[in-house]
Amino acid sequence: IIDKPADTIVIHRRKKSVRTVEADHDMERNRAIKRMILVLESPQNTDMEARSVNRVVPLWNDVMFVLTATVEGRYTGEKYRMKNTSSHQLVIDERELYRPGVVAVSVERPVLNPGEVSDVFIILENSDE
Repeated sequence: IIDKPADTIVIHRRKKSVRTVEADHDMERNRAIKRMILVLESPQNTDMEARSVNRVVPLWNDVMFVLTATVEGRYTGEKYRMKNTSSHQLVIDERELYRPGVVAVSVERPVLNPGEVSDVFIILENSDE
């Protein structure tokens, strides 16, 4: 070992247990989001109540987008029925359905041929939290 000045000093930080807490928080959040989707898909098997809605939402030309159900809880869940009304194949990118407050989007069938339908689930943060 030679005692001389170094050109570079490298300081390594100790690993903290904060990552574990963040991972646990993420897992809890993911479970809550998954539960909202399951409630929207099959409302009779849960203690949460999905409210039926039948409202057309203008989205894109040649697409029928209908809000069919909502559920309130830790998050707000929305279920849509999307139908390709065009004569061409429709490819849906989930990122196109994001808007402020959205935490998750799930498209059951991202590729729709003419006349085909797909369920779409959108989970939003509650504004009061």
